[in-house]
Amino acid sequence: MRHLHYVDGTLVVSFTVCEAVFHYAAALTRAGQADVVTIPVLWHGRRAESNLVLGPASQLYCTPADEYPENIDLNDAALVAELHRRARALGPRAAVPTPHAEVSAARIDFDERAENLGHPAA
Repeated sequence: MRHLHYVDGTLVVSFTVCEAVFHYAAALTRAGQADVVTIPVLWHGRRAESNLVLGPASQLYCTPADEYPENIDLNDAALVAELHRRARALGPRAAVPTPHAEVSAARIDFDERAENLGHPAA
C-alpha cells in the first residue's frame, strides 16, 4: 500500500495504482493536458473510490503505507492498464531520434585553398 499525497490530503492506494497514476500524470504534464480519473482507495477500513484531477498543475508524491492490512484489495488491473494506455497515447516518454538526411563532407583541396590565400602550396 502507498500514501498518495494529492493537494492537501492523502489517499491510501495500491502500489500498482499509484505507479499508474504517476505515469499518466507525467504524460499529461508533458502534453499540457488534464484529465479526471477515478481510483480505488482505502477509506475508513473499506475499499472506496476517489476522483482525481491530473494535469500540469498536479503535485503528487507517494510514501509507504505499511500500517494498513494487506487483506484489503485495492488493485484494479483494468484501471492500471487503461491509465498506462492513455499515457502511451499521449506520446513517447523520451526524445525519439528522427530520420535525417545524410550529410557528406565536402572535398577540400587544402593546397588550392592555401594558394588562394596567398600562401605557396606545400
